[in-house]
Amino acid sequence: MKFFALVVVIFSTMLFEETVLAWLFKDEHSPRPLDGSLRCYQCNAEDEHVCTLNNWKHANVTEKRNMIMQCPRRKSAFCHLVLTENSNATVRGCSGPTYTDGRDAHIGCFSMMTADSTKRVCLCDSNLCNTAGRPSVSTAFRPFAYALLFLLMF
Repeated sequence: MKFFALVVVIFSTMLFEETVLAWLFKDEHSPRPLDGSLRCYQCNAEDEHVCTLNNWKHANVTEKRNMIMQCPRRKSAFCHLVLTENSNATVRGCSGPTYTDGRDAHIGCFSMMTADSTKRVCLCDSNLCNTAGRPSVSTAFRPFAYALLFLLMF
């Protein structure tokens, strides 16, 4: 049982490494300034190999910091991450408050069919939140989960 709990802790730490680091280093993931501006990662996998999900996991801090963008006011509602299925195409950037069809945009992920592919679009609204391809476990819940796993080990 202790071994299993240890394996779960190690695996979840690796799986959520980026979110855990963000929680520890809140300076980059701080709330928005009073002017409402937002900072997002901006990149396109066609131009920057680091932008793909696989390479993003292994990118160093300097590479990621070079992709930080202060969003213009008209596109300061959300950060987005767009993944094209069956492809390495990945796009990160800033988004406005509405979808292209004029409907109000919302936090979360959805699939979108285009003529030649299916895209997974994720929107979030905190600084530098467009790192992962799916929403992660809440950082508020994570310390409790780790504490519970630690207690199970002993």
